[in-house]
Amino acid sequence: MPPIDAYSHQCGVMDSFAEMVAAGVKPVALTHPQPSQAARDRYLPYAEGLADRYGVRYYCENGGLVTDLFPASLNRGTYNLVFYRDRAAIDAYLSIHRHKAVLQQAGRYAGRPRFSLAYQLGRLLGYSGSDIRRMVAQNGDREPVDPMPDRPLPVPCAGRPVEIGDISRKKDRFLSPLAALLEQTFPQAYKNCGEEEADALLSPGRVALGALAGGELVGFVGAMPQYGQTGWELHPLLVAPAWQRRGIGTRLVAALQQWVAARGCCCLYLGCDDEFGGTSLAGADLYRDTWSQIENIRLTGDHPYPFYQKQGFSIVGVFPDANGPGRPDIWMAKRIISE
Repeated sequence: MPPIDAYSHQCGVMDSFAEMVAAGVKPVALTHPQPSQAARDRYLPYAEGLADRYGVRYYCENGGLVTDLFPASLNRGTYNLVFYRDRAAIDAYLSIHRHKAVLQQAGRYAGRPRFSLAYQLGRLLGYSGSDIRRMVAQNGDREPVDPMPDRPLPVPCAGRPVEIGDISRKKDRFLSPLAALLEQTFPQAYKNCGEEEADALLSPGRVALGALAGGELVGFVGAMPQYGQTGWELHPLLVAPAWQRRGIGTRLVAALQQWVAARGCCCLYLGCDDEFGGTSLAGADLYRDTWSQIENIRLTGDHPYPFYQKQGFSIVGVFPDANGPGRPDIWMAKRIISE
């Protein structure tokens, strides 16, 4: 059999990946990294033909996405084609880029948040949770803990006390800062609709509490009444990355409980999605042995359920596949008024 030239080999790989994306085996698929844009762009005509043939799309990525899933030298500074079928898949892929940048700028690209990004990427590429953990564990070529040492980090000023207060009647002042905070903390959900969501969060009838440092909005918690006034849903809880791990989230939740209690709340509840494999419930069949799996829940990445447990919330149920196959919404609740 005659040898296959490199170009034809890459085209064959692209064909198989595009077909897998079309079949739903992989939400996204990456071509082999190329050292330059010109080298990557040689394959564009063939990629366009594959997109037409299989009904998929492709995205031209410049720079490469480096996580602990693959060796850093494999993707650093490279140029790829990313095949996808659904817009949500490429949005999720690009949100990993943005979330990583936010973590790096805040000096928090380490531990569970760092692993969570690798896990999210692995799931988008169709790997199982066990495969992802194995690949990360075996990867000996990783970025240093501080990959951007020359970039100044946004360090909060110790002389700026944080005050918690009602901002619901100050929409003109806080609409834009709240939209920016939404897009910064949850880019996968609000990157294109932060202002629309902020407008809803500051609408009449809701509780909207802000954490202010020298007038700057550095945190937010909201709630809306359900079931009359007896059940309230906490949504959302936001803390700017540079201000996290300073007790601001705890203070916001405590203040919110006082506000809703004064309005007759018996039950405060929330949903915390597991879209990116942060818990052992991700990828599990939650239609079977549901409560056994909830009782044995554990962290496998970055997820807020332990934080809410510390605030007195309990897991009261799940919606399996609410965010897509194997991506549940975890529901938690806390009793506020017992009589």
